[in-house]
Amino acid sequence: MTIIEETFRKWTKKDNIRQIASGFSVPKVTLILRNLAEKFQADIYEELSKNTNQILIQRLQTELFHPIYSILNDAVNPFSSLWDSALAKESTTYFADEISKILDANEGRTTFQRIDHHIHGVFKSTENDAKAIFEEWSKLRWKFVSEWSKNENVLRKKELRYPVTSCIFGEKNGMASAKVFLSKSDAEAQGYFEKEFKRFGIVQLQIVDTSKTSKEIHQRMRKIKQHEKSAPPIDPDTKTTFNNIIRNKIEKLLENHSTVVALDISNVRQKGNKIVNEPCIAVYCLDETLRRYGENHLPKYLEGCPLDIREDYILFGHCQNCENRHPKPGCDIGRDSSASAGSIGFLVRKSLNDRIIQTEGGFLTAAHVAIKNFAGLYESHSLLTKNDFGNDDHVIIHPSATGKRIGKVVEAFCGNFGKEKTGLDIAFVKTDMPLSGELDESIFPKEEHIKCDGSMKVIKMGRTTGLTNGILYKDNCLVIVKCDQGGFLYFNDCYLIEDKNEPFFLAGDSGSGVFLNVTHGENKPLGIAFARLNSSTAVCKVKSFLDSLNLSVLAYRIPEEPMDVS
Repeated sequence: MTIIEETFRKWTKKDNIRQIASGFSVPKVTLILRNLAEKFQADIYEELSKNTNQILIQRLQTELFHPIYSILNDAVNPFSSLWDSALAKESTTYFADEISKILDANEGRTTFQRIDHHIHGVFKSTENDAKAIFEEWSKLRWKFVSEWSKNENVLRKKELRYPVTSCIFGEKNGMASAKVFLSKSDAEAQGYFEKEFKRFGIVQLQIVDTSKTSKEIHQRMRKIKQHEKSAPPIDPDTKTTFNNIIRNKIEKLLENHSTVVALDISNVRQKGNKIVNEPCIAVYCLDETLRRYGENHLPKYLEGCPLDIREDYILFGHCQNCENRHPKPGCDIGRDSSASAGSIGFLVRKSLNDRIIQTEGGFLTAAHVAIKNFAGLYESHSLLTKNDFGNDDHVIIHPSATGKRIGKVVEAFCGNFGKEKTGLDIAFVKTDMPLSGELDESIFPKEEHIKCDGSMKVIKMGRTTGLTNGILYKDNCLVIVKCDQGGFLYFNDCYLIEDKNEPFFLAGDSGSGVFLNVTHGENKPLGIAFARLNSSTAVCKVKSFLDSLNLSVLAYRIPEEPMDVS
């Protein structure tokens, strides 16, 4: 029992209060108690205001006076059967005064002092707790800074000449570990890292050559995909719920888990060595068990939705140039005075009210191929022409290394576009010379006709791999790319294309146009390929962007034989 309860219940046993209370009805007692509470309030203010501020007093009104009122009311209620007459309103004030005098004459002031002492004890305890919390927070803060400093000191990427695309430094199975991703095999780089990491106490080191497909990851993903094809499909409501969770929580997830490279929805989940039929969100990361310094292990659930952690890596497509003389879909392009390279995607032409504008023709490619400051474009959440750097001449050359100007970028977007927040990495390049020939428009397939059950085959022309075939695997993948300038770029609602016998996409293929391979009839445009996981290719859905610019994709007959990329 608290000090207040103990004291006031003792007061209510006094004969004087019983005699006064015996003549009242319940409504009148309520008035008396209200007046009495006001007197208590005034007295407590006077006693405690010397040692407390006004904010605390306001809290006391809630924490102390309301319980006082409740205690008195509970104590007097047993006598309600004796209260059979009503008195004038003025009398209630009188009796409240009398009760107050009785309390003051006995233990009232002593009680206020006890309350005051008790409150100061509470605040003293709180002060000690706050001090302990602050000390613990300081330790955690320095531990956090110390861990992140390891990331900065072990590898300063810009200072190295080695082809590093990504790296993780942290803890794996209780040991200091590192994992370095190289864009190509480099014995000198491997020797450097092995020597350098010993200085920092790194016990385990893994070097990954991203130019080669990881057989282990490929086999594991192949097994998962086989189970997905035979498992029951996810119902539309669950799919919508999972998609909303991904979109709403991706930024929060990346804040503390920077190794994540993609998320999508799956109808199967790994449990130990088994794969079970269970709807989940698949989280693709650079390493399943390596925790980066300063971060936490990946959770098992997100907003109550089960997660399935899968290992993979993702890369933007950058490469060298090809030597094709005339720019066509799949040909090599690049930025003027830059080492970047990519591929020509769909041929497009502007039309207004069904009238073709011959001078407004060109092609699509990836924004990260065509725009130097594509990270700034991403951060702006707007079209290129809405930014100050959009006024610059974004000149495109062909071939990428020693070629001549063929056009310039007139519009681009990098990020999540429109009301639907569709992930886009896209640029429209207007060619200096009008497109030759009377090319017909190519119609996008309707969404309800697109299936991800392994039955839909796709093709693409890229500057590195030429003509390749794949299978439409997913239609709602969220792809995450780490930017060299720092931070992450994520793209909602992308297609994933599964390799078929050979890599569908490699470095240098970014910007390639991907078509649904229709058995009878014209191939239909699907999207622009812009990034690659270990055994899948990310393709962005470009129709909403084209519609906003009144652009139409032009039909182009893809050659049956792969183009020459020598």
